[in-house]
Amino acid sequence: MRHWRFAPVWALVLLVAADSAVAQKAPQIGYVYPPGGSAGQTLDVQLGGYDWTSDMQTFCLDAWATISITGRGSKMLVPEPPYWFGPKATSVKAFLIPREFPAKLTIPANTPPGPFFWQVANANGTSKTGVFVVGAGPEVNEDQYRFEPQRLDELPITVNGRIMGIEEVDRYVLSAPETTLVTCDLMARRLGSALHGVIEIRDSRGTLVADAVDSQGVDTSVTFRAHAGEDYTVSLHDLDFRGNRAYVYRLKMTTGPRVLATIPAVGQRSASTEFEFIGIGLETGQNELETVRLPVEIPSASEPIYRGSLQLPGGATVALEIPVSDTPEIVRAMAADDPEPLSAPCGVTARFEGSDQHRYRVTGNAGAHWTVTAQAWRFGAGLDLAVAILDPSGAELAANDDKDGTTDAGVDLVLPADGEYTVVVTNNSFVSDSPTSAYRLAIDVPAPDFTLSIPQTAAVMLGGEFPLPVALHRVAGFDGDVVISVAGLPVGVTAPETNVIGPGETEIKIPLKSDGHAAVSATLVTVTGRSTIGKQAVVRVAKAAANGNLVPRVAADNEVSAMLLGVTMKPRAEVSPVDAGVSRTAHRGTTYPARIRVKRLEDYDGPVTVRMSAYQQRHRQGMNAEDVVVPPGVTHSIFPCYLPEWLETDRTSRMRMTTVVEVPDPQGNIRQLVNYQDAAVSLSLEGALLKVTHAAEEFSATPGHHIEIPINVLRSVKLSVPVKLELVVPGGLIGCLNADAVELPVGRDRTVLVVQTTSDSRLYGTRTFQIRGTALQDGKYPAISQTTVEVYFQPPTRHNN
Repeated sequence: MRHWRFAPVWALVLLVAADSAVAQKAPQIGYVYPPGGSAGQTLDVQLGGYDWTSDMQTFCLDAWATISITGRGSKMLVPEPPYWFGPKATSVKAFLIPREFPAKLTIPANTPPGPFFWQVANANGTSKTGVFVVGAGPEVNEDQYRFEPQRLDELPITVNGRIMGIEEVDRYVLSAPETTLVTCDLMARRLGSALHGVIEIRDSRGTLVADAVDSQGVDTSVTFRAHAGEDYTVSLHDLDFRGNRAYVYRLKMTTGPRVLATIPAVGQRSASTEFEFIGIGLETGQNELETVRLPVEIPSASEPIYRGSLQLPGGATVALEIPVSDTPEIVRAMAADDPEPLSAPCGVTARFEGSDQHRYRVTGNAGAHWTVTAQAWRFGAGLDLAVAILDPSGAELAANDDKDGTTDAGVDLVLPADGEYTVVVTNNSFVSDSPTSAYRLAIDVPAPDFTLSIPQTAAVMLGGEFPLPVALHRVAGFDGDVVISVAGLPVGVTAPETNVIGPGETEIKIPLKSDGHAAVSATLVTVTGRSTIGKQAVVRVAKAAANGNLVPRVAADNEVSAMLLGVTMKPRAEVSPVDAGVSRTAHRGTTYPARIRVKRLEDYDGPVTVRMSAYQQRHRQGMNAEDVVVPPGVTHSIFPCYLPEWLETDRTSRMRMTTVVEVPDPQGNIRQLVNYQDAAVSLSLEGALLKVTHAAEEFSATPGHHIEIPINVLRSVKLSVPVKLELVVPGGLIGCLNADAVELPVGRDRTVLVVQTTSDSRLYGTRTFQIRGTALQDGKYPAISQTTVEVYFQPPTRHNN
């Protein structure tokens, strides 16, 4: 393999500190599909990513799972029809355009259920995290090419699916062997999906039984009563009928009663507590909101969430998940207008009944450290809380509305004097009449301690330096030294052996230096702090804020203990339209040969691949482009942009590009470098040069027989070339339809395309396919038009014996 010349390392070092006019493009995660699976499996998955290269590294932030890419990436997956037109096509942010890479995801058998984070990196940088979920119980993947609702053969079950396109509705049919409650729980936003789901349940007569709408973007669920042996259709679509390959979801369907809330909201370790359980069918099994009171023993060794089961009065068993603490947990006893006396530390659960504000009286001493939190979102309640602390004179000492990216509230404070303090909890949502709308107020008295935080992604240029910021949060008056150590750095990257955050300091920037000689790679890095509190040696691992889960209940849901650090290389090329800033005219349905200019950087003199960027300004509406390789030494080329015949003529259509080049790192490993430019090919659209239509009639056929489709072809005088007609078969009908291509010479505008069919049952009912006509302008640039044909295929008649 020929290695193209690149700048020596010393030259790169000199350039590190300079601002770059080019935009190096780090890879970003789009999705994994399927987005979940069971423990003990090795799954074939598709990783969807934006501006990925063929030399990606993959990482699981939990050591027990592994992801490995097993093949080449796909072409750019431009969304297929239907499309938005008019104002929505420009006012709504364009979908990112992914490539998909096949991968193996291995989950050991002892893996606990729940989400985990994964990431990727290449020589251009590191991605943010994505989410994959390990489930408990049977799972099935959506049959993407089905024409009828997909039957689910068992309950409970979890369906992994995705809303692939605009206006798509996924449908599933289920049947319960006995009359019972069925709950459908949607997980989409928690996967990082943009899907705002709408769930509808209809019985066998088509009557709407139940529905749920995720209008707030927090995922949704619905419970209904299913009668034994009856079919129910569960449908799912986006609230705005959006859809895209990244709109992945998990739809979990379970049977039996359902717990919605517990009072108190938290259980105390090593205590038996009588809980008020609020949920659907807890007492009678009916589809009604009901309450039962039952004791639960919380073991002393419980994890932060106690997981167990509860035997209900009617004999049914429900699964329990109850957060636990070491403080006393009580339920508010006072009327809404009366202050409730408390003793810190404590936790109290309450509901707003007839009032949107509660007050609590707590005695404290000067110098005491309190952490006061008011949480409802953590427990799934739809309250927007604010908390305020008033000093003994009634003056506001501290207040907070939203904390850690949620609608819950919390403050840390030091009491200035002895006396009785007032804690005020206010509901700003004006939604408080539901029995499940409870909150928990916690007043904790923390011991001296500290926590550390770091960025979750970082990059250091080959031969350069990155100042790693480590933030120190001191708790309850801790003011000692903290010794910081960094572990897991990529080969060739070093950090100082001694890094100390001294008394009174809250941050340090640790210089991470690349020697410029090692292979370019990325690793998961951990940062640890050590100190002495009292006479006790204390070690704390730094936390980083992850991405993926769009609706975390608490900040810890999106925290990880590692940073992905990548060594990067400078871009080697950039691309721009020759006529940047000028809108050119092109015909719909044609391929426009856009003239581009390639500029090589850092003394690179090899080939440059120009590719459509994943980041486009407007919805594609099918606009597409194939990769173009610009040979060594060539600075000008053509980037053919395909413009579908349905593109709007009252707006410009634009195409943004990236460059990809291959260069060796210092150890000879070939790495791909991506560079993005904001300049775009801008085109104003005129009428089409080619139009293919078929006879306006309703076609019907019997599977196994052929169909004759009369075709008309209209050409502009600018397109005096033959037209090739081909059958385009949708994915769900591959193998059922076939037709020989027909070439229509110049001067002839009518023909008949004969479509052969099989007896496959997939054809039964009304089916559509396309007939596409292609003419080559200048012998190489396709002009394309297609027509959609609808055929009713008569199922075979069944005869009764």
